[in-house]
Amino acid sequence: MRRAYYCLLLLLLIIMAGCQPFGLKNFGVEQVIDNHNDIENLDGLNRFIDKVNKEMEAKLNFVSYGIEGQRKVETLTFNGEQIDISASVDGVSLEEYMCKEIYVKVEDMERKYILSECTGSSGKSYDNEILTVPND
Repeated sequence: MRRAYYCLLLLLLIIMAGCQPFGLKNFGVEQVIDNHNDIENLDGLNRFIDKVNKEMEAKLNFVSYGIEGQRKVETLTFNGEQIDISASVDGVSLEEYMCKEIYVKVEDMERKYILSECTGSSGKSYDNEILTVPND
C-alpha cells in the first residue's frame, strides 16, 4: 500500500512538472507576468531587486505579452556581480545582454523598474525600462 502511494505521488509530481510553462529546468524560478498592464507577482520583482541589492544570487522570469499574443520571456540571472538577461519570443531566442544594476524610480504617479548600465552586442551602454506601474 505504501509503495503504491509513493508511486502515485511520484506520478503526480512528474505530471505537475510537465505542466509548468518552462519545464523542469526553471522549476522554482520566480515569475512575474505583465499581461497588458495586468501585473501578476510584482512582489517577485521586488524580491529579485532586494537580492541584487544584497549581492545574493537570484533568478527571475519576466513574462510579457504582445498585442497579437506573442509571449516574450526575459530571464534575469544575477550572479553576485552582474545581471545577465536572455530574451525570447514564443521560444525563439532574441538577444542576450548584461546590466550592472536594477532599481525602481519612483515618480508622482508611477514607479519605473529600470535595468541600468546595460551592454549587448552593440557594445554601447544603455538603460532598459522593463516595467512601469502606477503608485498605490
